[in-house]
Amino acid sequence: MVVELETLGIDIDEVLADTLNSFLGFYNPRNETDFKRQEFYVYNDWGKIMGVSEQHAMSEFHEFMFSPGGLTIPIISGSQQAIASLRTRYQLVSPTYRSTCFEDITKKYLDSNFQRAISSVEFANHYSTNGGQKLSKADLARKMGFTRLVEDQIHAAIECAEVGVKVYLLKSPWNENVPLPTDLPIFGPFNNWPEITTELMRN
Repeated sequence: MVVELETLGIDIDEVLADTLNSFLGFYNPRNETDFKRQEFYVYNDWGKIMGVSEQHAMSEFHEFMFSPGGLTIPIISGSQQAIASLRTRYQLVSPTYRSTCFEDITKKYLDSNFQRAISSVEFANHYSTNGGQKLSKADLARKMGFTRLVEDQIHAAIECAEVGVKVYLLKSPWNENVPLPTDLPIFGPFNNWPEITTELMRN
């Protein structure tokens, strides 16, 4: 008898991939700046932190993603071991805010680093330089059918929790000092992947 596994959504940037640190390693030398990840108290408006237009920040990010760096972003500590464990209990999918233009890069990156454990990826098409329809993470939850989500952004956590998804928040500079709603199924923030894995394997 085939047992149908519960579907777990796992965000990519800052959850599986150490994207911001890698991008800053690309951006700082080009712009003679010295920004660090811990300075980013918001994640969805890098331009605000860097004192540049959002258009400029996204243009630089797109250059980074299409450089060799886009495929060699280091993974978040503990993520490979977590995926290896979680795939035995869940069907793993990745809902991401990334632009659809990064589809090929993203799928190659995930396949290379996580041994094809993630069965599908859907793109919300944010951070795009070419427009196009943007989706919310709640839209992706409905489309992909995940009932749990590992996430780092508060607004994504809230919108998914509001449609019944259990959200496990990985601690980051942009969420660690933000109060969480007590009436929604948002858990954490967790310090690292081992803590999240323990919680997901237990419940």
